[in-house]
Amino acid sequence: PKTVASGLVGPEGLALRSGGNRLLVVEGGTGSLKDVHLRSGKVKTIATGLEFQAPVPGFTPTHWLNDVEVDAKGGIYVNADRANVIFKFDDDEDDDE
Repeated sequence: PKTVASGLVGPEGLALRSGGNRLLVVEGGTGSLKDVHLRSGKVKTIATGLEFQAPVPGFTPTHWLNDVEVDAKGGIYVNADRANVIFKFDDDEDDDE
């Protein structure tokens, strides 16, 4: 396998952005949403403070996992289990690395 991003803290949900050259990653360990440029590996923080449950080392129950999804218009949706909400972010994607 090829590493496409490193240094993440508790990566959980993944979704490809339009065009397929960027990957959204829910980072459970920091409560943030990251954008990974797949060619360069550059990681950009999109949002913080998303109120995820703190990961428990060695124990990953499936009902605690946070996820991300992208709709047909590029809208980004993230579930936050501790806050019991779904967040929506508008697409502000650009192809800059």
